[in-house]
Amino acid sequence: MNNLFSMDNKFFTFMNKVADLIILNILWLICCIPIVTAGASTTALFYSTIKLVRGEESYVSKDFFKSFRENLKQGILIWLIMLLAGLIIGADFYILYVSDISYKIYILPVFLFIALIYYIILLYIFPLLSKFENTTKNMFKNALLIGIRNLPLTILLGIFTGIIAVTAYIFVALIPLWLFLGVALAAYLASFIYSKIFEKIILSNDEADKDDKEGQDDKTE
Repeated sequence: MNNLFSMDNKFFTFMNKVADLIILNILWLICCIPIVTAGASTTALFYSTIKLVRGEESYVSKDFFKSFRENLKQGILIWLIMLLAGLIIGADFYILYVSDISYKIYILPVFLFIALIYYIILLYIFPLLSKFENTTKNMFKNALLIGIRNLPLTILLGIFTGIIAVTAYIFVALIPLWLFLGVALAAYLASFIYSKIFEKIILSNDEADKDDKEGQDDKTE
């Protein structure tokens, strides 16, 4: 009977996790409102959800704002670069779609390849920023390299995020759920994959030369 009301009870543990994700979702949404801070907000979200996955959570709001402050400038820069690149790629696809050029079929594979590179970087760069310190240039390079080196997991992440995007687009009635919980829940589930990948990177870095400037430096918790 006492175990029923214990905070270690599986039900209470589950509800605490749900409450943490709701808090993170709200914080992420609020910090995305200025738009330019969406990158830093997403970085902070992944920082917090990865800690949840690894069982290192304390106060999720404290973890969120710690990462948000630390990565604000770099997060804004990376986000603006990704946003601009995404708009250019989207515009190129639209122009190609409405144009009547005869060699369209030859250009399309090039555009698709560029879009694929962009998508791989997008999948990894903000979770990577949440966990490691590096220059912005190396963040982009390493996001692509890590995505390629972990191709099976990258494909899994791509399918997962694709399903979420399509579901959110088709089932408009679920938008309130996404605003309340969905984004943080998706980040939490994806963090199981990111955590596994990052653990491999950390172990690899521990064995590598500490003075290697191209390597990733694990951020202090």
